[in-house]
Amino acid sequence: MTESRYAIGIDLGTSNCALSYVDRLAPIPAIQSLPISQCDENFGQVERLVLPSFLYFLEQPEADRVPDQLHCTAGTLPQVAGFLARERQFEKPDRVIHAAKSWLVHGGVDKTDAFLPWRSDTIPPGEKLSPVQVSAAYLRYLKKQWDETFAGVSREYAFDAQQITITVPASFDEAAQQLTLQAASAAGYPAGVRLLEEPTAAFYYWLSQQQNSNIFNELFSEKNNAVLSVLVCDVGGGTTDFSLFEIRKPAGNSILPDIKRVRVSNHILLGGDNIDLALAALALEKAVGAGTQFTTTQWHYLVAQSRKAKEYALQASEGDKLFRLSVPGSGSNLFTATTTIEISVHELIDRVMNGFFPVYDAEAPDPLDSGGIEDFGLPYARDTRVTAHLANFLAGSSVDAVLYTGGTLHPAFIRDRITEVLTHWQGAAPVALVNDEPDLAVAHGAGWSGYVLEHTEGRIRGGYPRTVYLQVAAQKEKDPDVLVCVLPKGSEPGAEIALSDREFRLVLDAPARFQLHIAVDRAADMVGDIFSLTAIRTLRLPSIETVLTRKPGLKLLPGGLIDVVLQARLRETGMLELFLEHVTEAGEKHYWELVFDVRNKKLSTPDASALQSTQSAVPRRQIQTAADQIRSVYGKGRPTGKVYKPGELVAVLEKTLHSKKSEWDSSLLRELWTPLAEGVTRRGRSVQHERVWLNLAGFVLRPGFGIDGDTVRMIQLWRAHSLGLSFPKEKSAQVQWWILWRRVAGGLDRIQQREIYNSVCSLITKKNEFPEVIRLVAALERIPLEDKERFGNYLVDAIRKEYSKDSAHYCWALGRVASRIPLHAPVHTVLPPAVVTGWFKRLQNLDWSGGGREHLISTFSQAGRLIADSELCLSENIRTAIRKKLASTGAPIQFIRPLDEIIERDEQEAAAQFGEKLPAGVRLVSQIDPGQSAEASASASSN
Repeated sequence: MTESRYAIGIDLGTSNCALSYVDRLAPIPAIQSLPISQCDENFGQVERLVLPSFLYFLEQPEADRVPDQLHCTAGTLPQVAGFLARERQFEKPDRVIHAAKSWLVHGGVDKTDAFLPWRSDTIPPGEKLSPVQVSAAYLRYLKKQWDETFAGVSREYAFDAQQITITVPASFDEAAQQLTLQAASAAGYPAGVRLLEEPTAAFYYWLSQQQNSNIFNELFSEKNNAVLSVLVCDVGGGTTDFSLFEIRKPAGNSILPDIKRVRVSNHILLGGDNIDLALAALALEKAVGAGTQFTTTQWHYLVAQSRKAKEYALQASEGDKLFRLSVPGSGSNLFTATTTIEISVHELIDRVMNGFFPVYDAEAPDPLDSGGIEDFGLPYARDTRVTAHLANFLAGSSVDAVLYTGGTLHPAFIRDRITEVLTHWQGAAPVALVNDEPDLAVAHGAGWSGYVLEHTEGRIRGGYPRTVYLQVAAQKEKDPDVLVCVLPKGSEPGAEIALSDREFRLVLDAPARFQLHIAVDRAADMVGDIFSLTAIRTLRLPSIETVLTRKPGLKLLPGGLIDVVLQARLRETGMLELFLEHVTEAGEKHYWELVFDVRNKKLSTPDASALQSTQSAVPRRQIQTAADQIRSVYGKGRPTGKVYKPGELVAVLEKTLHSKKSEWDSSLLRELWTPLAEGVTRRGRSVQHERVWLNLAGFVLRPGFGIDGDTVRMIQLWRAHSLGLSFPKEKSAQVQWWILWRRVAGGLDRIQQREIYNSVCSLITKKNEFPEVIRLVAALERIPLEDKERFGNYLVDAIRKEYSKDSAHYCWALGRVASRIPLHAPVHTVLPPAVVTGWFKRLQNLDWSGGGREHLISTFSQAGRLIADSELCLSENIRTAIRKKLASTGAPIQFIRPLDEIIERDEQEAAAQFGEKLPAGVRLVSQIDPGQSAEASASASSN
């Protein structure tokens, strides 16, 4: 990397992207910006130093007007990024993608799923893009712009030949960093891309300006050369980041001070986007007060208009001037009136300052879980007070200086407010530091950091910003799991750490799960330190679930075990790598790499007794006997013990385990999967063998997720799907086949669910189809929305038909499809409210008192329930109509309450929605706390 001509820095921002660079061979290296060609609002070509992080799906007449070199296509439809895309959000918000970066840390979605633009009915589902694809599109466009400017001069100037640094929020966890590098790889970037924290990059730029060096000298003089504390306060379009630095006076012959980053904040999804939503809410209050109700599309327009109003208000000096927000009508009539809302600049600024930057005592209660706005599917911070989050971060520490950065802090009066708050807290005013080019500061700093890597002086130390722990089983089987420190905070890039004094044994050729935790405030923990799970506060990273296979020639211990040493390596790029190493007696080294699962962690989590290891209370001897009994039916070759018939297997297992099948806990069930998995190809011995195997497999693996190792178990189960039924014409085997995939649907990805849907969809168009097929399709929550809507229309037709003697299974299925809270799928799989509203209107006047239609009470209690994401809620008018209909049927209050208040789904309701009793030890939760991953929201149980 040090041989490259240029050090390139890229700010991949929520609101804007920028590219800066430093010529290493220049006599006096200086930071320069790459002008980025893009379309203006009239389709003319302009050059700007920033590329707005907006991607617009062009309509065909527009696509013909955009020059080929300005297309930024990430799919089959033509798109354009930058200025034109940002302007189009005010006119066609349903064709614009914004804030893709914020989705990279969303704990409830698969970031590789294509669902952007969020909730757009204009862009076909098959043409939408994933957050990773959008990020890659911006990076690819910047690469193309560089090469069009430099690559023609010389091969050594080409983008691929340079050292590249991409900035990320300091709070991005390891999975989000990996997704950023994945986007860079998809964009064609060379290996070795570095990641740099955005606050650190902004500080690098400030330090690069020679005129700023005297400020520290003056502060050292005032503080008698004491260590200085500098806060970098970064409030951008999507995130708020705080970083704390220690500055020491130059020692010896050094010219520059010694700088170390000592603390970073947790992830806070709070920034300019939240302000836009707050101002839109203010406008909506005024509109609703005038008797206006907005559709989802109109809300998108209102938010876009509010963004423009914010940008105007924060630059305006006339507080009494009125700003007019115009929202087009929702009717089909071309002359439908436009709604105009008037808000004064004073009102806008007052909402910003009091809602986001209030002054209060640092000792005051700090309810960070209260209030807030959630919209566009993103779990924004519930507490919108930036100053409250700052107080929580500083925890009483004082600072000598503050460097302000980020687009939201452009206005001087906002920076002055934060300085005022800090002065109030610590009794003395910190020195306010400002970068002279705030829109470019992060990109500039990233480029400068690449340049100073070659120099001893000028580098900011601090190393890895978090401490990393591995959750491992305790030595005694009944003891709770523990945390082992594998990477201390402050580890420098290039560090290789081996836990050689800790003995680990790895199970090969079997499902294995590795759970990592991180902490940002534990700098004293050292490699190998052990803590109980409840002793320290950590956040859980996405788990690593895999099967580590045996390598040829390895000698294993009994039980398929092998001794390994855990190694942590910190790349120069800033990425964490974890390896397991085994050294043979001959000195040969074998490695297994552990890779993070960056897919979404579903909206359901294992209830693992306060995150302790999930071990069954059934003695191991009984479990082993039960496994042998299953092998006697499905094992290879002739069994050595007693042979059982498939039809008596369940009764035999119940006797061995001293409990009814319905009482087996989740850990026991997963233990029983191991011998069943071994017999997947031997279920074809007879129809009865197949029927019992399918029934047991679905029962022990339900709901397909939630227990350590389920990812791998589902890979094993999918082999059964690839093999298909051994007796495809036997109705009893078919029914068990459908039941199996319904039970485990939550563990299937969208491609697998679509494959199952395609295999059975022809069976749901007949008058006498199987109820289990209907239930199966309803459980496939990840199939495309158009297929869900088509299926829902079929269900509504079936419920309305006179010949339908029993509509119970139709109503249950409609409840799953119309629910506002899916059992296992991401939020982008929820159908739009308009679709569900149409279904209710078609069924509203039916008699809901018999023929299975009484189950419509539960159906529309789920479909009409109030949730935090207002965009997914049915309108107040429709909820009122549902409430009246339920009341007229004499529905119990527990079905009506969810229409009026946000209520977490309880276990009984979850089981009803799932279709049968859930395994003991698994609890389906209805909501994810914003800012936490689904893994972090696991709820403890005494089970």
